[in-house]
Amino acid sequence: MRAARSVVLLLVVLVAAPAHAAVGRYLSLGDTAARAQLVVEGRVVASESRDDAAWHRFVTLVTVKVDRPWRGQATTIQVLLLGGEVGDRVQLVPGEASLAVGERVLLFLEPIPGREQLRPVGMRQGVFRPAPEGWRRDFDGLSVVAPGESMAHAQPPEALPLIDLGPVLQAHPFEPVLHALPPAPATPQVGP
Repeated sequence: MRAARSVVLLLVVLVAAPAHAAVGRYLSLGDTAARAQLVVEGRVVASESRDDAAWHRFVTLVTVKVDRPWRGQATTIQVLLLGGEVGDRVQLVPGEASLAVGERVLLFLEPIPGREQLRPVGMRQGVFRPAPEGWRRDFDGLSVVAPGESMAHAQPPEALPLIDLGPVLQAHPFEPVLHALPPAPATPQVGP
């Protein structure tokens, strides 16, 4: 009887354990394109993690050699990812994109205010990998909330046929207003 209670208790704990996934707003391909200042096809050539004092966390700086710019111009870019491994310490950020040296990718990248690096739009939603139909993005570790819905759900991988990429980018130009920062608060005056 005691063993049965232990098994039931273990099952309750496992079912109640939180899923280690991030929750984000689902971005359609059009939304992803509208947020992307730069869209490039290329190969990851370097990756370095470091402790970033400005962000109070580890970041990984990934260098990508651009083979084909679809939007914007670049030959080499640096992409900032949250998390990384520094020494014997590791910081994982659920839902964040991952890029491996040697990997071929299609990236939809957005600016980071105050930084020269770019970030994948919508965490891993801005990273596409080669697939038989052209490109594919996956949502592993990222649950999404679609417009008009209130519950997050797992999203299956989505295909992007190569023939559709140009028309999607033309139909959804970069919208800088999506990245505008609010004005800084006024500095209080100190009287004599």
